[in-house]
Amino acid sequence: MTENNDVAVGVRKVFVDVFALPADVTLLPHHGIDQVPGWDSLNHVNLVLEMESRFGVSFDMDELLAMNSVGAFVQTIENKLLSK
Repeated sequence: MTENNDVAVGVRKVFVDVFALPADVTLLPHHGIDQVPGWDSLNHVNLVLEMESRFGVSFDMDELLAMNSVGAFVQTIENKLLSK
């Protein structure tokens, strides 16, 4: 990912952990289900649960449907943390 902030770094770490990706994997904001190995509907649930746990947030149904890329996770989580 190209963003250089705590949320982006944390989101990247969750992707690496949930999908057992190599630590040096390149994840760009536009990478979605087709570009991230192992990202399917079941692992999307695991990804969401881990994001909620790590960042202390909860997602509503609209957010769940909209989070279809690495960058969408970063943006949604940043927005949630700013509104706390």
